[in-house]
Amino acid sequence: MERWQGRVALVTGASVGIGAAVARALVQQGMKVVGCARSVDKIEKLAAECQSAGFPGTLIPYKCDLSVEEEILSMFSAIKTLHQGVDICINNAGLALPEPLLSGKTEGWRTMLDYSGSQPWGRAVLSQELHTRLLVPFLGSLEQNMGSSPFPFDQPSSPL
Repeated sequence: MERWQGRVALVTGASVGIGAAVARALVQQGMKVVGCARSVDKIEKLAAECQSAGFPGTLIPYKCDLSVEEEILSMFSAIKTLHQGVDICINNAGLALPEPLLSGKTEGWRTMLDYSGSQPWGRAVLSQELHTRLLVPFLGSLEQNMGSSPFPFDQPSSPL
């Protein structure tokens, strides 16, 4: 992990669960982590805990609803301006509503599936597509840092 110290990571869904644990672990390893979620209260608390613990990295809370394209674009613009890009992106965000399978409302399930990208027209798929489109220019610079392209499928000789 030493080569990643001081690098920038984006962790979506960083307010709770796996996203919060990943954000904390990356900060503990010395990374600058932009943690985004629809609400940043819990990320702000986690950032304070990481700072109090003396972790070498930094957690930067960022409010972003990944179902709103304008918020995604704004987040990436801010990251580019403040941090010159992203080195690692952890697409962790998801949505869970209290809708039982047999008795739950169809609209609740549709919302969860759309957000989690299970359908090709889902909002999260748009979010993932936007993340990819916005990250490619940032990640292209990794080739010089890593010695090979992070996108082997772009190379003509690749079996992918």
